Amino acid sequence: MVNLMNTTSALPVVLPLVAAVIVALAGLFDERLVPHLAVTAGVLNAAFALAMVPRLGGGASFRCSWLPGISDFTVVFDGLGGIIAVIASVLGALILVYSLRYMEHEHGKTRYYALVLLFIGAMSGLVLSGSLLSLYFFWETVGICSFSLIGFHYEDPKALKGAIKAFITTRIGDVGLIAGILTLYFSTSPHTFDISTILEHAGSIAPGALALAAYTMLLGAMGKSAQVPLHVWLPDAMEAPTSVSALIHAATMVNAGVYLVARMYPAFSKVSGWTSTVMWVGVFTLLAAAFMALAAKDLKRMLAYSTVSQLGYMFFAVGAGGILASQFHLASHAVFKALLFLSAGAIIHEAGTRNMDELSGARKRMPVTAMAFLLGVMGLSGVPPFNGFFSKDMVFAAAIEARAYVPLALAVLGAVLTFIYSWRAYFKVFEGEVSASLRHAHEVQPAMKWPLLVLAAGTVTSWLLIGVQSRTLPSPEPVGVAGAAQHALTPLELVRETLTGPGFVLSLIIMACGYLLVRNYDRVFSQMPHFARSLLNWAFDGFYFDRFYQNLLTVAGRAGSIAVASLDAAIVLAARGLQKAVSAGTSFTSAIDHKLIEGFGRLLGKLAFAASRLATFADRSLIEGSGQFLWKTAEQSGKTTAEIDEGGLNARVIALVIGLSVVVLIVAVETGVRM
Repeated sequence: MVNLMNTTSALPVVLPLVAAVIVALAGLFDERLVPHLAVTAGVLNAAFALAMVPRLGGGASFRCSWLPGISDFTVVFDGLGGIIAVIASVLGALILVYSLRYMEHEHGKTRYYALVLLFIGAMSGLVLSGSLLSLYFFWETVGICSFSLIGFHYEDPKALKGAIKAFITTRIGDVGLIAGILTLYFSTSPHTFDISTILEHAGSIAPGALALAAYTMLLGAMGKSAQVPLHVWLPDAMEAPTSVSALIHAATMVNAGVYLVARMYPAFSKVSGWTSTVMWVGVFTLLAAAFMALAAKDLKRMLAYSTVSQLGYMFFAVGAGGILASQFHLASHAVFKALLFLSAGAIIHEAGTRNMDELSGARKRMPVTAMAFLLGVMGLSGVPPFNGFFSKDMVFAAAIEARAYVPLALAVLGAVLTFIYSWRAYFKVFEGEVSASLRHAHEVQPAMKWPLLVLAAGTVTSWLLIGVQSRTLPSPEPVGVAGAAQHALTPLELVRETLTGPGFVLSLIIMACGYLLVRNYDRVFSQMPHFARSLLNWAFDGFYFDRFYQNLLTVAGRAGSIAVASLDAAIVLAARGLQKAVSAGTSFTSAIDHKLIEGFGRLLGKLAFAASRLATFADRSLIEGSGQFLWKTAEQSGKTTAEIDEGGLNARVIALVIGLSVVVLIVAVETGVRM
């Protein structure tokens, strides 16, 4: 039975899922219809999602029976999940349009478009779920879509390797997530998966169980959002088509972990050390990934490391209590990073290479793409008045309010590195003489150009939506935590608070340092001390995380081989011992059979023979002897009677009676003996 409060709130989830099925079926008949069906469905879904924005925070929800007695399927369109669902829907539509040209000559378009639509629906379902159980279902669904799309070119060994690596790494986190969900379920009374109920009654959950759930679910968030040390899958995921990288691995799925820690913050902020752990995970991630992006030569891998770093800023903000700051930066990052990826995709589409050493002068051949990439760089590096400037300033302000000064200093260093690698990438790829790989390049077609223009406009203006986001975002508990309490902000108030707050000074320092280092990059980095150059070499190798995991797997494989060999030897030894025991047992039972059972059988045979002989003797001696005696007695009686009355009737009657009596007596005796 459906308990319906607002049907339209479920459309961002249901519509893409239904469209994915229709597209898959249409592809069986005519694959030429697939791209147009997918784009139509994506645009309609984006329109429905945008229509829901005025109703954010108004309690719009949808509930229906799913697993009776265990969990209902619930959609809650609030300010925390609703904003991400709108981002996934709108970006999904833009990327489907972009794919009309980008994927035009690819094989397997039915598989591609069906998976993209499935992902959009599942991502919306993940962030709108009112139940941890349905959240986990959609969490795994987006993971499967990611795995399938990373390995879209499955004939390429690197794509296949990247897909497997992403699947295995994120599964480590997923184990933690399901462990945390089940811990919360069994720790509540009555047992429930309902998120609002769990948050409301978090204080009644046993402290040990709450701590276990908090840290295991943090592990799940780290895996999905590529936080150190579970970040290694994201750079290799760049083997996916660039449109997939823009949607899944830059703007939407990787935000799922940030959403999870923000959603559960009211319950887990009470756990000792949890917020500090979230903050330091974010700090280490943003700084390490910034160094790796600085050392990267592959354009897409540089953007991937940049994504990891910016996700670190979001974790850092949550740990500092700045839930609004984390979600504001999440929205800003989704827009400018999708723009950067799609612009990079246009360059790669024309040049046929991702190596930045082979790319230069692209602005002369592709001015619109160059402008789009430049705006994305301004958003990423925090140049005013772009969205990244306002959102990153709010992150710094949350850290200052929480008095997290050491993590803040490291975050500022990460921001300087971000400024350097983003601007260096722009100058390297788009300025200078036209490289050989771009000599015949030309501006992209309208289907790829219009999404770039829309996202470029969003990078400039999306911060104006701070009023909607701040007004509808649920206030985290406890309110006493620094930076936890939210208040509605108008765009004007945001500008005033930004320009008058201490974070603005930090932003100015970051831009000044970044500008000087970019302008004098070659001179500065050529004169760096040996330690700094070694640090960049380590960063180029990803700080050896991949090598560490490879060695760990090698050691684990060898240990497993030794364990299996030892187990095999033990089994063989046990089998031989069992064989000997069975052989000894067989010999023993044979001896018993020969000595005891056979002897006992012979004894029984002899006893039976003796009993037979005794019975024969008794029959001959008693029964037959008695019969002969009685017969002679009857015969003698007859003779006597005949002598008494030789011709009379009485004599005959007496003889008859006597004869019958003798016969009856003989029969009685015979019967009695045999019974």
